[in-house]
Amino acid sequence: MELRTPSPIVSVIGLGLIGGSIAAALAPHCTVYGSDADPETMRFARARGLIRGDAYERLGESDVVIVATPVSAASAVIEDVFARAGDRVLITDVASVKGAIQRELPDGARYIGGHPMAGHEKGGVREYSPRLFENAVYVLTEAEGHTSEADFRRMEELVRLLGAIPVRTGAEAHDRAVSKISHLPHMIAYTLAATALGGEGLEERLAAGSFRDMTRVAASDPAFWTGVAFANGRNLTEDMRAFEERFTALRQAIEEGDGIAVRAALERGKALRDESERIGLRHTDALFVDLEDRAGSLGEVTALLGTANVNIVNIRILNSREGIGGALRLDFGSDGDCARAAEVLRRNGYSVGR
Repeated sequence: MELRTPSPIVSVIGLGLIGGSIAAALAPHCTVYGSDADPETMRFARARGLIRGDAYERLGESDVVIVATPVSAASAVIEDVFARAGDRVLITDVASVKGAIQRELPDGARYIGGHPMAGHEKGGVREYSPRLFENAVYVLTEAEGHTSEADFRRMEELVRLLGAIPVRTGAEAHDRAVSKISHLPHMIAYTLAATALGGEGLEERLAAGSFRDMTRVAASDPAFWTGVAFANGRNLTEDMRAFEERFTALRQAIEEGDGIAVRAALERGKALRDESERIGLRHTDALFVDLEDRAGSLGEVTALLGTANVNIVNIRILNSREGIGGALRLDFGSDGDCARAAEVLRRNGYSVGR
């Protein structure tokens, strides 16, 4: 398959946060059609110019069909697309579990698994952003008998049009990895929120950045994550058992007053986290600014950094600042930007910490 130039035709089925953002990011480069079971979603996508029409009316003309439904529906949609369009089109998906889908691929389908490592806890097409995938890893997986090297190269081109970074791996390796770094943390976040909150309200008032960061993803759609949990159940339950064993050992050490064991457990976690950053964990670097509570103070900070050409990835006003200090958190995309921001702000009289 050769992507048409200058305007390849891409059909996106499922116009939630991910599908809508893919359509928005590709619209300047491709002819994009879309489909969603919700009529209001379709009206919104058309009105915002995310799509030019219904994907199911254009499947036969499409170069690539992107299935952006929840993982529980992806296999059925892929089978339906293949039944309608055959091997003329390259089919891909965005599901966070690859093995379960690839085991059910119809014979003869051309397919590459996809998983953009981007998103947030709020779903729906109204949350779309054409910049959602900028500099994000976008995993591509091959399926034996369904994937050619030429299709892989075309798919990498499409991923780069999104502004993302294509990374090749196998389906099983992908599923094992995302179980640990995505699916397990979601299960922990839901459980932590259920354990810590819902009392007399004091916990909510005292919740600091660490708690909010750890439970942010518990605001995600439980129905979606129920599907993910079962689709990757074997890997996830193994990781949950491993987590339980380590957590139980930590609890027992605290109960027994074994400070050496407690510190050793915490130091191991810190060392592994530090090492993961060194070898390539994508993260933002944060700066905490002691900000005076007066009109215009936030604007002064952002103006100073804008003049210095330092890009701020995210801004957060902190009501509870346990262990970090500073009323303002600024996130940067690189250590260099963070260091330059600190230098600029200190030079202008601000107290900052990292």
